[in-house]
Amino acid sequence: MGTQRYEVAILGSGIGGSMLACILARHGVSTLLLEGATHPRFTIGESLIPETGLRLRIVADKYGVPEIGWIGTFHKLRKHVSSNCGVKRSFGFMYHRAGEENRPEEINQFGTLTPPVGPDSHLFRQDTDAYLAALSVKYGAAFHSQTRISDITFGDDEVELRADSGETYRAKLLIDASGMRSMVSDQLGMRDEVPRFRTDTRTIYTHMMGVKSTDLLLDPKSRRNLISPLGQSTMHHVFDGGWMWVIPFSNHRDATNPLTSVGLMLDRRKHPEPHGSPEEEFRRIISAYP
Repeated sequence: MGTQRYEVAILGSGIGGSMLACILARHGVSTLLLEGATHPRFTIGESLIPETGLRLRIVADKYGVPEIGWIGTFHKLRKHVSSNCGVKRSFGFMYHRAGEENRPEEINQFGTLTPPVGPDSHLFRQDTDAYLAALSVKYGAAFHSQTRISDITFGDDEVELRADSGETYRAKLLIDASGMRSMVSDQLGMRDEVPRFRTDTRTIYTHMMGVKSTDLLLDPKSRRNLISPLGQSTMHHVFDGGWMWVIPFSNHRDATNPLTSVGLMLDRRKHPEPHGSPEEEFRRIISAYP
């Protein structure tokens, strides 16, 4: 098999790698986008913040790729990219005590951007990532999915990538957008053997169906004090020893996605080791908070 040459090779076709491939290809840079898996695929990191939405629109305008800006605002995202994404009008925080119902005075809410700039979005990443990867091809990038790189050799002025399939790629510049399982980080010894951060957590996360709105935890009087429905928030349910995120995709009238992203973040000082299956542990912990 022959060697394929590019100016830039990008490892990983998630939202970052695909977006960069769109920009480079749009401006005539010979770009290779490599993905070990295939789209669509499960990915977390689904809740936008106002600064991100604004920066996506700035990047779109600066580099002439308007489709990137569509990711940054809910209405354009729903219209042009995917109706499987959710709307986000606020950050919601609710504190819980074991064995007690929640107290309305222990709810905090912080608004996000409002129209015409907002609202923000809950990204259904398997749709948005697949969209951007396909868009990079439209702008001229070469996209190879199900291509696992087995070896990387760094030369003086280029890098050589060898795939499990036997294909060889060469590029002047390598950009690693592959995330936490970065092969480049492993090969170059860039990981800390002892983490420098003091946090010590573990997480259980999945997508669920049939998750009801957080607003149903409140009586009608308490709901009147909210700046927006909690069901249209990125909800953080906080308790001693951890917290849970709830990110719904089915929270607007044009929704086509019944899923909700749910994750349980646990402090190892309070929950040091898993007990049972992930589902059993999840249900055991949340059952303490009615």
